[in-house]
Amino acid sequence: DVHAAIQDIYLGELYYRFTDLFKRDHIDTLLSVLREEPAHAPSEGTAKAARSKPVKAGTVVPDSVSIADFIDSLNEPALNFITTAAQFLDGTQYDPFTTPWTFPKIQAEQTWTEFAAYLERLKTLVEYGYSAPHRDDKPSIRFMRSVGEKIIARPYIAIFAYAYGALSLLRNIVGADASGLEAKALADHWNLDRKLRECFSGNGISGDEAHRVLEIMKAVLARTSPALALPEEPKTAGEKKAARTESARTESAASDQALTKTVAQTLSAAETLILENYHAEDFRKLLGVNIFEDTIWFNKEAFDEVLLYAPLFIALESGAALETVKRPPNKTAPKAKAVVAAQIPAVFPADDWLDRVAKVGELYEAFAGAEAKSAYQLDGLLRALGLLRQRKRRAGTGQHRLHDF
Repeated sequence: DVHAAIQDIYLGELYYRFTDLFKRDHIDTLLSVLREEPAHAPSEGTAKAARSKPVKAGTVVPDSVSIADFIDSLNEPALNFITTAAQFLDGTQYDPFTTPWTFPKIQAEQTWTEFAAYLERLKTLVEYGYSAPHRDDKPSIRFMRSVGEKIIARPYIAIFAYAYGALSLLRNIVGADASGLEAKALADHWNLDRKLRECFSGNGISGDEAHRVLEIMKAVLARTSPALALPEEPKTAGEKKAARTESARTESAASDQALTKTVAQTLSAAETLILENYHAEDFRKLLGVNIFEDTIWFNKEAFDEVLLYAPLFIALESGAALETVKRPPNKTAPKAKAVVAAQIPAVFPADDWLDRVAKVGELYEAFAGAEAKSAYQLDGLLRALGLLRQRKRRAGTGQHRLHDF
């Protein structure tokens, strides 16, 4: 491939810094750290206290000293990649990465601190894989135990989680208020997924699986930090008249909006995720969506793979990555609807990690339960999600059922 060969020449230093994060000794240390069974069973209280603050290089974490050592060992290579990537943005060494907006730069140390916190959350999640189940466990605990057990049994899942964390660095590298869409675009611009596939292959992961999970990574990344362009202030008489017309239209639609809000409240977050992303090409491709005899089907194996990795990546993300970024108007930029297309709905609390994990856990259980009843039909999946919700409401919550609206 001539294009790949040219990239290897002009992006050689960038590739070297990026793949340095995936050196065999780093990966071996990561897996060793995650295999280490905690001396004390994790609890919700200790997780909330210890994981709410990022762990900086050299910090000693009780019962998890090795994770601090691992984070410390990554400080230099991670900062080298972050600073090198920032230098390649302007195009002096390769084609420039351009966007309609100008983003303020973020200090490399801040980006590193966020990456260190991401790794600490990964360690915490895996620790729950060693804990014993309890009938009073909350969805957050059940989810972390389930995923932790899977990582303990299949360590390569942790390599994918680590890789997603490395890709998510690109949001900050683009700059403050950059969206996940821009981070994904930068990954494609530099063809980093090709280098990741090489790193995965070097760690014994098959090419087909690496390709599929990389697509999930990029789909999740593209839906983080969704950006919304603010409307431009009217200046001319014509623009002011158009603004007044739009304002009148908005007011006249207030009752419709209120009804829409009421109906939206009856939709579960799981249904919202499906309905808001259904028309996205990457979403349909990932789930193997196809139409046969007027029925919309999805692929079981593809669904199960997405159900494993997408919640994992979202659960490990920072709160800021799940908040909408508002930007000043820009006439040369894409329309707001296009910029925010197929975002992750704002159903995940941004302030507290365990609260976010709890919401992820609820969605994970809802999708897993609905899949079993769906007959692998998309309409069946939505019906199952609705039936699950209605059953809970009939149990005594007093809320309306979906068909009441």
